[in-house]
Amino acid sequence: EPGVASSDATNISATIIRDGDEYVINGHKWYISGACRPECKVFIFLGRSGASDEKHKQHSMILVPRDAEG
Repeated sequence: EPGVASSDATNISATIIRDGDEYVINGHKWYISGACRPECKVFIFLGRSGASDEKHKQHSMILVPRDAEG
């Protein structure tokens, strides 16, 4: 997350928004653990998905295949 050096998930600004049958991920990640390893075929992305919920209930995780567009 840009500008944040924290493990506190409430600082995350990246979003996960459902668009029909797909999800749109919008944000910037500076580092993904193990991403350079050839065995890594799927990423687990944590982002905000419910801005109207309580502070600690605004997040979701989504699986993203390594070869996904974007």
